Amino acid sequence: MISFKKGKIKVPEKLQPTSANIDESWLILKNVFDKVLSDDTHDISFEKTYRVVYDVVRFRQEAELYNRIKEYLVQRFTSLKTDTFDKNPAITSEEWKFLETLGEVWKSTNIHLECIRDLTLYLERTYCERNRVPGIVETGLEIFNTCLLLPLKDTVNEEYVKGINNLRDTHEYDTPHTEVLERLGSMMLTILSGEDSFFVVFVQNHLLEESIKYYSELANSLNLKSIEGFQKVETLIDFETKLDTSFLTLDAATKVIKCIDTVLIWGNYESIVEPLLLDALDTLNGEYLRKLYSLTTERKYRLKLRSAIQNMINKNLSSIELDESEKKRSLIGTKWASSVISMFNKYNKLLEGLSFEVESTIDNVANTEITENQMGGRQLSTTNNGPDDSEDFSQGTVSAAGLLNETFSNFFKQNSKHSAQYMSFYLDTCLKKTLEKTEINDSKNSILECVNLVRLLPDKDEFTVIYKNQLTKRLIQQQSSLKVEKFACKRVNEETGSFWTHKLGTMLRDITRSEYLAQNFSVSQQQKATEDSSTTTEVLEFVPDILTITSWPFQDIDDIVAEDLILPAQLEALKLDFEKFYNKKYNERTLKWVHTLGSIQIGFQFEKSYHDLTMPFYSALVFLLFENNDELTTEMILEMTHIPEQELYRQLLSLVMSSKSRILKKSPASKTISKSDKFSINYSFTAPTEKVKVQTIVGNTSSRRNDNNNNNNINNVLERERINATNAAIVRVMKRQTAITHTELLERVTEEVKQVFTLQLLVFKKSLGFLISKEYVQRDPDDSSLYHYIS
Repeated sequence: MISFKKGKIKVPEKLQPTSANIDESWLILKNVFDKVLSDDTHDISFEKTYRVVYDVVRFRQEAELYNRIKEYLVQRFTSLKTDTFDKNPAITSEEWKFLETLGEVWKSTNIHLECIRDLTLYLERTYCERNRVPGIVETGLEIFNTCLLLPLKDTVNEEYVKGINNLRDTHEYDTPHTEVLERLGSMMLTILSGEDSFFVVFVQNHLLEESIKYYSELANSLNLKSIEGFQKVETLIDFETKLDTSFLTLDAATKVIKCIDTVLIWGNYESIVEPLLLDALDTLNGEYLRKLYSLTTERKYRLKLRSAIQNMINKNLSSIELDESEKKRSLIGTKWASSVISMFNKYNKLLEGLSFEVESTIDNVANTEITENQMGGRQLSTTNNGPDDSEDFSQGTVSAAGLLNETFSNFFKQNSKHSAQYMSFYLDTCLKKTLEKTEINDSKNSILECVNLVRLLPDKDEFTVIYKNQLTKRLIQQQSSLKVEKFACKRVNEETGSFWTHKLGTMLRDITRSEYLAQNFSVSQQQKATEDSSTTTEVLEFVPDILTITSWPFQDIDDIVAEDLILPAQLEALKLDFEKFYNKKYNERTLKWVHTLGSIQIGFQFEKSYHDLTMPFYSALVFLLFENNDELTTEMILEMTHIPEQELYRQLLSLVMSSKSRILKKSPASKTISKSDKFSINYSFTAPTEKVKVQTIVGNTSSRRNDNNNNNNINNVLERERINATNAAIVRVMKRQTAITHTELLERVTEEVKQVFTLQLLVFKKSLGFLISKEYVQRDPDDSSLYHYIS
């Protein structure tokens, strides 16, 4: 029968060992410890030793064993000091002998203490942890410090510094001796003396004092009154840094280097620091500059630093010249803007992390020309860290970005005739590169760098007008990535304000909506082709751009609309199909076809190669006529297309004379076009790439005329926009003041619009005259210089 009754566990009676048992156990353990300290451990039985310790602890004699181990270690370390150091006074007469010996003693001590700890592990885990007393290793290190290291502290100090100076003299830091210093440094940081380490309590201050003494004597023997002198100093500091960081803590090494900087550098400011500052700026040596800045604390030195930097930047900016060797103005501007941006980036990197004293007082800070946003964050200090700091920082500081923005903004003002246009040319070049996907990331970085400087332009509105015209060409001719265009427009909008860029968003939405319509139209054409099985005509790929006229910078849209243009049958059918498709969606809108803004891609097999020809619309109309004709005269082409005569001549000349796209032959061969000239396809045409872009030739005279027209259009748009902005600014000021003098009104309005453009007196007069005629503003009948707002 099985019983489930629980049995009772009896606690055994406590067994008390006799004194002879602990003595016998200690004799065994002492013999083992002697062998450990003598490095004679080959016949030690870990199991037997562990059993002895276990039995002692089990019979509650662990406290006695712990105390006997402490007494044993005291005797051993005392004997070690006497035998190794006291009985051998000549140990300090030989270089490195004392340090090497102490290092070996420290190394063996760690090994021996860890071995004893492993042999008495049961004592460690029961008695030491339970009673919260130091373990065997910690106890041993404390005894090592008390019995050996502290009595030798003066010798340790002297020999340790002597060893460091020896390495300084030999100018070597990666040697076995460095390892000795590292081992002893680790020892002195490990050994505690009170609340801090042995190194901090006994060694650190002595090391700093001796380092100052060593380098003060060395400075007297060096010629430091030159750039070469500082380079010597730099070499010394570089070596000292490598030396100290190889065996000292970062904190201790920093303190040593700071002492040396004070001794070698700031005692020689006029002869070393000032020449070095100019050299660092001239060579864009940021390392020297930051090192000097980190050591500069006095206000007079920091103001000199600021002045020297601004003078150097202005000098280098003034040295940028326009590359007159380039024929295209856009290339001239792109190179100029690229140089300016590159210089800004260089100095931005050079000055990164620095801040500079403000020369004006706090009361005058708000009156500076550069706004707080442009300055990149002006900082004013209102707290004093102590009596020595109040003079240095009471005037406030400006960041490196603020200093650069101020300097470059003044430079753009001095070059206001072309700075906005050239920055826009640069941005246009960057965006055109984004057709290549591999260039997108680089182009985005270039865009950000450019727009970062656009905010410093004195006439941001001029930049915006030019940018809008260039954006129009890129979008219509598909010269850039739409995604990156949106990215760029967003950044431009952030820097110039939505008042000037709100139509850019509409232009981008037009292109996005056009892509959507093109996809839907393509689907409808495919369905139509599927349903009409009788037709064998190939479905053409049609990508329309539906543009909102009021948002795009077209001056006279009717001038570029050709109503009587004759299209090939297939294109005419496609045009009618799209009109029907569009009218179903937007039956209240009217489409006007501006063919000159479009292009056509035609695939053609020549004798030697096949090419995809991307052609202007008029050129494509001419080329398509040869699908059914081998040869045509100028007059025949004119009758078959109704292309404007002068424009047709220009297109024919391009197809015949262009160096990269001579796809037609002309008879007779000449550089002029007449109505009787005959044209045919040049089947021998070939090109290195499958895709060929057919360009339209523009003569030099025409090119200059187009540039002048573009400039005139830009100036007209700019003046109109500025008058509108000035109107709004005058109304805002007048609403606040209700009555104001002419001079005060001019000052207030100039301040209102200065973030976007510099107000010219002529624009102000036109705007004021317009508002007076519209009865928004009225002159005082008794004082013609006083104006009243009419609500």
